Amino acid sequence: VGGEYSGMAYDSHRSRLLIAFTEADWPNTGQCVSASISGTTATYGTAVAFSSNNVEKESVCFDSDNNVSLICYRDQTTSDYLQVVAVTMDGAGDLTIGTPASTSDASASNSITYDTTTNVGIVSYQDSGNSSRGTCRVVSVSGTTITFGVANNYNTGAAYWSSGHNIAHDTNENKFVVTYGDTGNSQYGTAVVGSISGTTITYGTPVVYLSDAVWTTCITFDSNSNKMLIAYIDQNDGEAVKAIVGTVSGTGISYGSAVEIAAKGENFGIDFDSATNKVVLSYLERTTSDKGEVSVGTVSGTSSTWTTPLEFLDQLHIF
Repeated sequence: VGGEYSGMAYDSHRSRLLIAFTEADWPNTGQCVSASISGTTATYGTAVAFSSNNVEKESVCFDSDNNVSLICYRDQTTSDYLQVVAVTMDGAGDLTIGTPASTSDASASNSITYDTTTNVGIVSYQDSGNSSRGTCRVVSVSGTTITFGVANNYNTGAAYWSSGHNIAHDTNENKFVVTYGDTGNSQYGTAVVGSISGTTITYGTPVVYLSDAVWTTCITFDSNSNKMLIAYIDQNDGEAVKAIVGTVSGTGISYGSAVEIAAKGENFGIDFDSATNKVVLSYLERTTSDKGEVSVGTVSGTSSTWTTPLEFLDQLHIF
């Protein structure tokens, strides 16, 4: 999962989280740290730099085949190129950083997921050097060495830079899904299903889930219901936080009905908790002094229900 200036993933080999973030003090270097959870208490290891350059847009996934975490990010020092680096964690939570690999494509936003069927990562991004088209590449790992497949566009127009280009893998259908705002179609909320063969990516037809502009969007796979859950900001409905269930079949995706979670929000994080079979959504709630809030969702059929949002921070700062 990832966001504007941070991302994290669970390392199932070491039973710890790997958190990547942008250091607030100048220069805005890329840092990562391990975290161990016991009950409601988190303890952290020592933060290590994965890049000495100015970075942002971190997103993280765990490669369970190589037992490394993959961090993708936008390197502002190097022409905004999309970079990916492998991070290895030992039993004590100490981190070893591999050598970053560059796509040599400028990226305005990006997201990464791991395909447990083909054992490769998939990175989604807005390719600023190619008319800002939505693009994916396969990320192959050998040890801590990273190579990329050929860039494949999933839309012919621009993908809206602030919409997250969020990506998740459907382990039931062995597909991945990208959600984005389609600038070539009035910034409508849209998702597309992708398939992998070797290092080649092919797509189905993009399908609109909101015939209106979306601001931010994110996605996760609920392995209990075998559904995708997409959360988004409905820009022309007071910037309300909403969610919709998606069902993948072959190379297509269909949707249930959207539900509102909060009246106004921004900046998402979403993930599925396999221990409770619930989806957890965190966001910046914009109607009450920019509080950080979290809501828990349950998927049933093609609909979702959500708990009353709970405040976790009295003021959540964004840049």
